[in-house]
Amino acid sequence: MSIRINTKPLGLKKPIFVEQSVKNVKLANEMMNKMLKLGIEQEKVVAINFDELEEKETTEKMLEINTLEASYIDDAFVFLQNILKLSSKEKELAESTLTMEKLGEYLNYVVMRVKGIKGKPETISEKDPKKD
Repeated sequence: MSIRINTKPLGLKKPIFVEQSVKNVKLANEMMNKMLKLGIEQEKVVAINFDELEEKETTEKMLEINTLEASYIDDAFVFLQNILKLSSKEKELAESTLTMEKLGEYLNYVVMRVKGIKGKPETISEKDPKKD
């Protein structure tokens, strides 16, 4: 079955239709796991009392989370490019359009749609508000 994905948050004008194939569901699951892992790691960092750490330990922890976040961003855009079949130019447009918060919301939206789960973030509408 093919599902409609809203691409306006990426800076694109037309929706893209994606198959709910086993391959795409598997890619969506892998991306969701990466999102969850980053969330867990970020919570661990928030829980750290940096005042009690030495400068070297603080630097190492910050480097660790920055590296994880950079890897997550790269993985996120590779996922979007593969699932939505974006060209390099469209991927670059998405990278320059999305904020980190919107990237997370959009990834969640795409993953849920590919997995066939109804519902979407309020910020990503399936309908054109001008037509309502």
